[in-house]
This record gives sequence, structure tokens and C-alpha cells, in this order.
Amino acid sequence: MRGFAQQRFNGHDTMTATDTPENLPPPNLVDSRLHAALAHLQLGIIITGPKGDLRYCNRAALDLLAVSEAELGGADVGDPARSVVHEDGTAFSAETLPLAVAIAAERPVHNMVMGVYNPSRHQRSWLLANVDPQRDDNGQVTQIVCTYNDITQRHGFEARLAVSDRLAAMGTLTSGIAHEINNPLAYILANLSYASDELADPESLNDVSRIDEIRHAILEAREGAHRVRDIVSEMRTLSRGDGPHVPVDVRRVVESALGAVSSRLRSVARLEQHLASVSPVNGDEARLAQVLVNLLLNAADAITSGRPSENQIVVSVAEDEQGRVVIEVRDSGVGIAPELHERIFDPFFTNKPVGRGRGLGLAICHHIISDLNGTIAVESAPERGSVFRVTLPAAHATATG
Repeated sequence: MRGFAQQRFNGHDTMTATDTPENLPPPNLVDSRLHAALAHLQLGIIITGPKGDLRYCNRAALDLLAVSEAELGGADVGDPARSVVHEDGTAFSAETLPLAVAIAAERPVHNMVMGVYNPSRHQRSWLLANVDPQRDDNGQVTQIVCTYNDITQRHGFEARLAVSDRLAAMGTLTSGIAHEINNPLAYILANLSYASDELADPESLNDVSRIDEIRHAILEAREGAHRVRDIVSEMRTLSRGDGPHVPVDVRRVVESALGAVSSRLRSVARLEQHLASVSPVNGDEARLAQVLVNLLLNAADAITSGRPSENQIVVSVAEDEQGRVVIEVRDSGVGIAPELHERIFDPFFTNKPVGRGRGLGLAICHHIISDLNGTIAVESAPERGSVFRVTLPAAHATATG
């Protein structure tokens, strides 16, 4: 991008990030006050032409992006130690930076999170970038406005909330997992004890029917051991830390989440599954499993009748007409009032009785799904049950989009 000291903004000479109100070119008093206000905002602002020629930036933008005026204007090469990464740690390429995407596609880019490492400060800041092309009456892009908001503290808080929520979910699962493991362990021990007693009797080796019974007991013990192994595998999926975004088999993640909470679900309702084979999505298996566990436990909590045969929880996975992967968790519970639909995704908001909810689960779900470039929505009404719907772009669509 060219230097911007003599560029024009909305038809008037603009100031550089280091200009002061005293030496502004004075087209009129209103513009002078506007420039002075923009120059001292903590919100980073960059304005370019439709091809990316730099027209304006304020001091906050330079500080947040860890660049100098010369680097931003293209007259100087930046510090090679400076880096910009996604939340999963993968680097932005020059073509995928928010401004570059908006210029190339002539479309807005909203709520993109960037981690910018500042070599001089030896620290990484997290920014929320929004880029909006502005058009004239003929629909032609005249300039592009970029804003960068420092969300470092909020980002760290949300990360801690995610860990806290995962630990809370693991605690809720403990009793169910104990039940799931105890059942196969019980018949493993019973069958092995029976086989041991039978083999202690030498005559059993000469009786074909008794040998068949011993063999059957050992096979049942092996099936029980496989079940324990599967439960442990499912728990490992839930307990792993955040990892890089890679193609994830949604159906397998849903099955793992269902396996982890099935005893809790079946204690309150009939469980129905419709899991179609779908395209992989780009994401982190552990975080997606965390979303599913939260939605499933919420469905169980919404059912209060105490009569499992009269209630239902339905989990489905499918692809919509646009090729997106859609996960639905439907329950026949108490439902949610329409006026609360928007608030239920806010941190610390809960409509559960005191002591039964911290108001973090759905907020964390919303954060995780947004980070995966997806959406989460609810359809519900009092006494009509609820449907939580997660929609995610397929991995191939993300790669080519």
C-alpha cells in the first residue's frame, strides 16, 4: 500500500496517525473534530481505497497490529518475528487476512479473531476484526473501513470458561460413567470367576457342554472388556485439550458424546438417533464433543416428569441443501419462552433452578461453534420442548470458500 500522508478521506485531506488536532488541514470544524476523535480512539481504524491503497489509520491500529506507518504503507518490510494466527494457532496467510479477503471478494468480513504477536513487547494480543466495504449509489466500492478491537482479556476469560465448563461437564458425567463401567465390569468378574471355578474341576475338561459354557463365559467377559475400552475412548475424546482445526468426523463425535451420557439420557427419556453419514467439518474433536455433551445434558435437564417412557430425546445428523452439516438435539421437555431465546446464549444467564445451572454451558457452546464458523440456534416454546440446531460448513467448503 502507498504512503497515506497525502491521501484523501471522503474528499478531504486526512491526517496521519501522528497528526494532532492543532496541525490538521482545516476543511471545516466538523471534520477536524472527527479526525481528532478518531486519532485518539482505542479502537484501531484503517480506511483504504477499493484496491487497498491506504487512506487513513489511527495510532491504535498501529499499536494493535504491531506495525509502523512505513510498514503499513508498504514502504518498509515488517519485523519477521511478527506473526498473525488464528485461535487454533495456525498462521494467517496474506490472502486470508480480513482486509485482503474483503478487498478480493468485495464483501464484509465480520468478527474474525486474530492473534498478533508483537516482537518488541514479547506478547500476543487478540483482536476482533471487522471489515466493511462501502459503496456508492451505483454499487461500486468506494472505500473499505476496518476496525480492530482488543479482546485479549475477554479471549483469556472465554478460554478459562471453556476449560471450567469442560471440567464441570466431566464432573456431571462421573456418576453416569461409573454406572456404564460398573455394569460390564460386574459380568466380566462374574464370568471369569465362573470360568475359573469350572476349570479348577478336572472333570469339566471331559464334559463338552461344560467346556461350551466356559467358552461362552469367556466370550461375554471379552465383550464386557471391549465395552469398557470403548467408554474410556469416548472419555478421552471429551477430556482432550484444544487442538488444531482438522477434518472431524461429526458422526463419530456425536456417537462418543452419546456413549458418554447415554445412562443419564435413558434415565429420563427414550433416546432416538438418526445419524447419517456426512462430510467432515474443520474443527477440534474435543471442543465439538463438549458442545454435544452440553446440549444432551441440557435436554435431559429439561425433562422433569420422571416418566422416561413418556418423554423423548432425538439426536440427528444430516446435510442440508447447501451441503452444510446439521446436528439437532430435540427434547420433549418444559421448553423455553420465546423472549428468552436470545438471552440463553449469554454468559451466566440460566433459567434453571438455583443451584442447578451456572449459565455457562450454552454460552460456551455458542463461542465454540462461532469459532468453527458455524451457527447455533434454538426453536422452543413452553411445554412444547426444544430443538437446538448446530450448523457447520463442510471441510471442503471451508477449504474452497
